[in-house]
Amino acid sequence: MFKNLPIKTRVILIIGVLSSLLLAIGFVGLFGLAKTEAGMKTVYKEHTLTLAQVNEIRDLILSNRLVIYEAIIIPMPENLADAVTKVEANITRIGKLVEGFMTTSRCRKTLPMPSPRWRPTSRGSANSWKAS
Repeated sequence: MFKNLPIKTRVILIIGVLSSLLLAIGFVGLFGLAKTEAGMKTVYKEHTLTLAQVNEIRDLILSNRLVIYEAIIIPMPENLADAVTKVEANITRIGKLVEGFMTTSRCRKTLPMPSPRWRPTSRGSANSWKAS
């Protein structure tokens, strides 16, 4: 079959077949890149952003420790009132961050929603904490 074709036709056929293979491989590569990009977006949304939330929670807990330490070192009434206000605000922010963290799909799959061991008995009072 190919023996009867002139060289010009054979070269054109080979170049056509190789070009079509090159295009097919290129489209498969582009499809793979699109899937990789979608996977990287998922990693960013569910891991990197949640890592930032965990880091902020850690920073707020450290801030609470420092505020409490300062209130113990300088036990004046205005310092204690300030400390209570700051700690309560940080606890509220930590609660919101934990709720946001627990709504990510990775956490829904692997972690149950924690029930707090300590909870306030009345709203807004630092002296009203009791064990569950």
